[in-house]
Amino acid sequence: MSKTISVHNGSAWSRGHNIRDERYIKNMDNIDSTLSCNNVIIKDEPVRKAYERIFGEAVKQYNDKQKRSDRCIDDYYNKIVEDKRKHPVYELIVQIGDHNDTGHQAEKEKQALLTFAQQWEQRNPNLQLIGAYIHCDEPNGTVHMHCDYIPVAECNRGMAIQNSYDRALQQQGFTSTNVHKTAQVAWEKREREALNDICNALEIDAQHSQGIGDSRPTLSPKEYGRARDEMRKQIEKEFEPYIEQCRQYQDVEVNHNELLKNAQKKTSAFSKKTTYTFSEEEYRKVSKQIYSALILQNQKKELDDREKRLETMIEERSERVHQLEREQIARENELNSKELQLIRRADELEEERKKLEKLKDESKKEYQRNKNAVELLNAAENENKKLNEQLSAVKLENKAISQIRLEEYDAMTQLARDVRNENREIIKNLEKEISSLKSKLSLAVNFIKNACKSMNMMLDKRGNEYALSQNDSEQRTLLETVKEIGVSLLESMGFKKAGNEANSKAELSEEIEDAIEEKESKYHSRGGMHL
Repeated sequence: MSKTISVHNGSAWSRGHNIRDERYIKNMDNIDSTLSCNNVIIKDEPVRKAYERIFGEAVKQYNDKQKRSDRCIDDYYNKIVEDKRKHPVYELIVQIGDHNDTGHQAEKEKQALLTFAQQWEQRNPNLQLIGAYIHCDEPNGTVHMHCDYIPVAECNRGMAIQNSYDRALQQQGFTSTNVHKTAQVAWEKREREALNDICNALEIDAQHSQGIGDSRPTLSPKEYGRARDEMRKQIEKEFEPYIEQCRQYQDVEVNHNELLKNAQKKTSAFSKKTTYTFSEEEYRKVSKQIYSALILQNQKKELDDREKRLETMIEERSERVHQLEREQIARENELNSKELQLIRRADELEEERKKLEKLKDESKKEYQRNKNAVELLNAAENENKKLNEQLSAVKLENKAISQIRLEEYDAMTQLARDVRNENREIIKNLEKEISSLKSKLSLAVNFIKNACKSMNMMLDKRGNEYALSQNDSEQRTLLETVKEIGVSLLESMGFKKAGNEANSKAELSEEIEDAIEEKESKYHSRGGMHL
């Protein structure tokens, strides 16, 4: 009868269990530590050392390109561990046959598993093997092998190579077509076929399953122990009436010597055969004992049949668990696809954020220009005040001089007129400049006010064509922060009315609406669509 090749793939792994660390296996009853010397460690690389070897250079190149320190990767292994959508290491458990047809001392099967691990990198260039362990120390089990590996895929975004299970399988040529025909299922089938070829080369009569429902179910030692105990309890409960029925016969005792002593012995003269004749009471005792033995024999047969049926039920339920695991993997693939969409959306939002940061910088520069204009206006007023004071002093001086010499007074008067005219011209020029600065300041105030009102439209929860959705939390936070800065700036400059309007109203100014209509008109004239 052919032996079945079983392959179980998952994300649960334990290096301590695989290398038989005493801290991990001391409470495991299915392992006989006296047999652990027969185990074979083909490859054993600590996971952090493996991550540094595989991804160390890629992390360094990625960090060198970053302009912001908060985007650098300090520890890629910890990054993967904290990512709920990824696993740092995956494990493939491979087995040939079972306890009944193979056992834990199968040298040919052990050699087949060794060859399977040695050819791993040739078959799987994107699945870096960091651990391969053959276990022969489970007396109630079968020789099997744990293969621990890290998926490695080339990527265009972020690091050049990354831990990505789906991309790694895709770059090896495996793709998903539906929830039952996933890339993982196709890869596992290829691995079973590879092991089957190795078994054929070593003249091991083995076959691999063909898909869902055909493979031999896999149970952990704890699951197998629980299933076995439940099965025994169920059998004992079902046959308890038969056991009670047989107890009356089990109590019957027959003394062989006493039985022969009381029997009538008779020897034939011709055949020399000896016959014994028993009493009716003794005959009943022997009959009861024989009947009890027959019942117990039939009971044992029925118990064995029931045990086989329950084992079949356990296998069917275990296969259902495997089917659910495959469906879970398909759902993970779907989530990975959505993850890519979210990454693209995040890039778009990053571009929007950069634009808003640029607008914020321009607003700060405009504010600084307005501040400089106000300082210049204050300086001009101070200068005008000084000139007025100087003019008053000149008048007093002219009045004193007029009492001494009229001619000097006239000359000084004319000089004062000239100075006055010159001062008036200076004041006139300063007033023009001040008026121009006030106009610019008014434009800047109106721009900040209109910008804040436009942001209020984007933050309006009642909904409009420019409003952000409730899920755009980061954009909403950024807009609220910029708006608060604008309102605070207006109020600090003394424009409280404009600040209140910018904080409470949500509308577009005529200038902004005209600019939007002009852009849309130009876009439509080029054959575009309304955005």
